[in-house]
Amino acid sequence: MRQSGRKGKRWSAAESAKIVADEVSDLARHRRVSEVMTREPVCVLEETSLESATSILLERGLSAAPVVDDAGRVVGMLSMTDIVREAHDRGETEEIPLRTRQRKIEYEIRGDFFATELARSTVADVMRPVVAVLPENAPLSQAAALMAAEGVQRLPVVDRERRIRGIVSALDLLRWWASQDGYSVPSYALVRKARPQRIAS
Repeated sequence: MRQSGRKGKRWSAAESAKIVADEVSDLARHRRVSEVMTREPVCVLEETSLESATSILLERGLSAAPVVDDAGRVVGMLSMTDIVREAHDRGETEEIPLRTRQRKIEYEIRGDFFATELARSTVADVMRPVVAVLPENAPLSQAAALMAAEGVQRLPVVDRERRIRGIVSALDLLRWWASQDGYSVPSYALVRKARPQRIAS
């Protein structure tokens, strides 16, 4: 139990949980997304082939990436779910497996992932257009509310010209929340040390 400032008073588990939640909520209103977001995220261009984009996502261990135009402005998001759906909708084709390397081991991606079909599609064909974005000075509470409202797990962070500045995910928010209670959770983005990269079409 959590002890209060009054002598002899102890909080119940429910009361303690509410106190912690209130404290974190208050902090979340004052912390900015720029403090927890992943800076210089890996991005893909609209005209990038789906085959190339898939390879990059797999090699970097990413589940999604922002889609930008030539000026670096965010126009959409591409996720592995979008890619799987595209391959499924097209149906089975000639089995020319897509190959990728991850952690120095080469894999063949069979099933619905066929290079012949993916190469014909571009990122623009399957990406989800971005409607919701955040400025760097947005509070964490706004990021959490917007993710919940939009039903997404990550949001692009942009400047006034809508150029990509970073990306904030639900995991970033959870990692920050855990840190408020003394837990140290290393950032996967820091572990893999990914540098910003635009994929050539």
